[in-house]
Amino acid sequence: AGYTITKYLIDLGHRNIGFVGGSLASFRYKGFRKAMREAGLKCPESRVFIFEEGSIDGTAAAAKDFLNSNPEITALSCATDMRAIGVMKAAASLGKRVPDDLSVAGVDDISGLYPVSPALTTMHFPRKEVGRELVALADSMKSSGGVETRLLLTSLAKKDSCCKF
Repeated sequence: AGYTITKYLIDLGHRNIGFVGGSLASFRYKGFRKAMREAGLKCPESRVFIFEEGSIDGTAAAAKDFLNSNPEITALSCATDMRAIGVMKAAASLGKRVPDDLSVAGVDDISGLYPVSPALTTMHFPRKEVGRELVALADSMKSSGGVETRLLLTSLAKKDSCCKF
């Protein structure tokens, strides 16, 4: 997911891309780094904003200093939609317009729970299918005692929070 949204931002022409997430060990951060590396783009540590508290309001409060200290950033790849929405809130409080001044993309597709304007570009997860597969895996593990994995496909929901640079 981190790879896909970062690659999308790169394809839109962004080169000064930052990351907002909760852990340097996360797959989403590793995907961000991989997309940047493949595109030959550097990302200084100053453009990586890692903090544990991931609520919308917590992110909004913390992201103000991050955005102020990194005015060169034109796009942010966020590990979750909650963080992305918080960043959008912080940007608005600083007079930055999404997507004109800052493109923002998240992961989880929670737009039904937290609608924002502009609509958030995000990675969509097939929630119903995830639920069905979890039940099937639990039943299978009960009968076989073994561990199984299943691969479910995600998709990029291109919405209004990102634009060409």
